[in-house]
Amino acid sequence: MLSSMNAYQFRFEFDLADRLRKSLRVSGVSVGAMARALGVSRNTVSNWINGRGRPHEEQVVVWAGITDAPASWLESGEPPAIAIDGGLPVKVALAA
Repeated sequence: MLSSMNAYQFRFEFDLADRLRKSLRVSGVSVGAMARALGVSRNTVSNWINGRGRPHEEQVVVWAGITDAPASWLESGEPPAIAIDGGLPVKVALAA
């Protein structure tokens, strides 16, 4: 049985579908535009962002490039690593 804290964390954990949907919303890319870019139907993209199925790894990389969301974040939910340069955060490219 899960402790109440673990149950709470699990209940509000974001999955791949949530992150795909958020990346579309934040980037302003439509479902139709993403479908055309990936060479799939709008229904396929809709299924992915609603948790019914998932894109192939290569499609996630293209999705990341189109939405400017880190592919590693889309896949895992972990924020990208950053380095501090003179007190300012700097993006660090993660190895694929």
